[in-house]
Amino acid sequence: MSCRKAMTAASINDAFHVNVYKAECRSAVADLIGHKSTGLVKSARAAYKENKTSANKRKLAIAIEQQKDHTELLIYWYLKW
Repeated sequence: MSCRKAMTAASINDAFHVNVYKAECRSAVADLIGHKSTGLVKSARAAYKENKTSANKRKLAIAIEQQKDHTELLIYWYLKW
C-alpha cells in the first residue's frame, strides 16, 4: 500500500471516530437533560397563555430552562472540542 493510500485511510478513520465521539456527546447531553425541543416550549407557552395557572407557569419555566441548559452545554462542549 502506498503512503498516500495509508494516510487517506487513516484520515477517514480518524474523521469517523471524531464524528462518533460528537454524536455520543450530543446523546449524553440529551440523556442528562433531555432533547432540545422548541415544540415543548411553544406548547408550554400556549398552555400558559390559555390557562394562567401556577402549574402551567412552572411547566413553561422548566421547558425554557431545559432548552437554555441544553444550548449552554452544547456550546461549552463545542468550545472545548
